[in-house]
Amino acid sequence: MDDTGEWILLQENGAFEGGETLGRGYEGPDECDDICRQRDEASVMAAMYGPSFSEISMTEWLFQCELAKGVVGKMQVTLPTDYPSSSAPDLTLDIPGCNDLTQAHQSFLDEYVMGKEVGFAWGERFHQLCRRSADQLQAIAMKKCADRSARLEKLKAAKTPMTAMTPGERRQLHRPSDSTDLYCLAVREGYDRLRYGDKVDGGPSRSELLAENRRLALAAEQYKKQERQKHRELLAENRRLALAAEQYKKQERQKHRLCQQR
Repeated sequence: MDDTGEWILLQENGAFEGGETLGRGYEGPDECDDICRQRDEASVMAAMYGPSFSEISMTEWLFQCELAKGVVGKMQVTLPTDYPSSSAPDLTLDIPGCNDLTQAHQSFLDEYVMGKEVGFAWGERFHQLCRRSADQLQAIAMKKCADRSARLEKLKAAKTPMTAMTPGERRQLHRPSDSTDLYCLAVREGYDRLRYGDKVDGGPSRSELLAENRRLALAAEQYKKQERQKHRELLAENRRLALAAEQYKKQERQKHRLCQQR
């Protein structure tokens, strides 16, 4: 219908009589309005979140948030053709360290109101969950790092080389904790997709710990070599003294025989 109230007839190929087309997939004014609102909402999300938001396709959005080094939370949103007028988007949450993703997923869907956009509300909820998980992972990682640092300091104080430690003590020393290590921590929280990061601020990394162990082992081996060398030198000195004593006795006996002959 045009502005005068008269209907405009469409041809079979979906074109106006004047030659203009409505576009591929057009089914009516509601769907056109939904598509326009989706595009506007995507532009707003891109402006608000910057690199944290990206469009995988015309109907798929991806929100990302870094929790720690090498650990990223993700929320993928799939838009139906009748969003936001009639249907809620589908979403997939992937947040390492989040205790109950199923409950969080349902709470996101419950926020949808027919005819209302939810991109901004879901984006804020997603970032809140990510910040909470990041704080939890960091607290656990820092505690593990402090424990490992204490074990390392104890090892340094005792001057105990790796070769002198029992297998159980070596396993205890190498037990991971980190960023590096955050994946192990998240597995203990019930999430099995986390992997180790590289290093937690305030503590040695695994590579530094292994390097220190190698240094101590080399120092212990050098000490043993020095002790063996000292032992050999002591034996040589003892033999020299014994020969000197024997030579002195021979000289004394020779002097004694000469005195008797006179």
